[in-house]
Amino acid sequence: MDTIERMMNRVRMSVCLTLAALCAGCYLSHRIEEDREGADASVRCDAMDAVGAPECAIGVPGYWWWDGDTCRSSPCRCAGSDCGDVFGTEAECVEAFGHCRP
Repeated sequence: MDTIERMMNRVRMSVCLTLAALCAGCYLSHRIEEDREGADASVRCDAMDAVGAPECAIGVPGYWWWDGDTCRSSPCRCAGSDCGDVFGTEAECVEAFGHCRP
C-alpha cells in the first residue's frame, strides 16, 4: 500500500469516526429531549399534581403522592390531574420516586 492510499484510508477513518460521533450526539440529544417531554413524572422527579382536597370524606382510603421533594400522604379526597397515579402506600411512592430524594 503506498503512502497516498494509507493517507486516504486515515482520512476516511477520521471522517467515519467524526460522523459516528455526530450521529451519537444527535441521538443522545434527541433522547434527552424526549425524556424531558415524554417521560412519566417519576423519571423526571417533578411534583405530582395531587393534593388533599380541603374537605375530607369519611371512608376514603388514604393515598400517597410525590410533592417534588418527598412522599406525602393524605386521608382526604385527591384533587389534581395526577390523582389517577397516586400510591396506596408510602413504600410504593418511595419505590417510584426514591431516586429523586436529595
